[in-house]
Amino acid sequence: MGTPDELQAEIGQAVRAERTRRGWSMRELAGRAGVSQPFLSNVENARIYPSVPTLYALASALEVQPSDLLPGTYPRHAPLHLPASEGSTGSARLIAGGPGSALESYLFELAPGHVDEPAYAHEGEDVVHVIEGTLDVTVGEDAPVRLVAGESFWHEATAPHAWRVPDDAPAVTRVLLVSGGKG
Repeated sequence: MGTPDELQAEIGQAVRAERTRRGWSMRELAGRAGVSQPFLSNVENARIYPSVPTLYALASALEVQPSDLLPGTYPRHAPLHLPASEGSTGSARLIAGGPGSALESYLFELAPGHVDEPAYAHEGEDVVHVIEGTLDVTVGEDAPVRLVAGESFWHEATAPHAWRVPDDAPAVTRVLLVSGGKG
């Protein structure tokens, strides 16, 4: 496995390769993924890592699995650190899965007040398990479901979904997300 800078560059190259294979402009992919064209340029040119929600949005727009945007040489057992969201108050590590995997699992460490914005959707389904702390999960137009340590929640990932850590939550909320299965 390469350095973080090399990994960032390989993610950007994979996004660019998928985009150009489809003959899309940056503007077209940015619009489909719900990100700005300058932001996409920064990802493709390895100036920033995409967050987990952005990686999912890009993969969904490109009709690939998020792990397909990771380097093909990336070891399946090696953790990959990504920001949990843009302007993040947390981090995420890919802890299992990788290119070509049907399932991916991430360990999130989130601070009080963390919010996923905007909500995002992708193919498949998600299982959210709170290891430590408190997490509010919102799916579609439904009221948020509050999870505490030891609780899990399953949902279809095709509905827009988002997480929020309450302001009064412990210093760190740890969440295991298992995501997979294309529709």
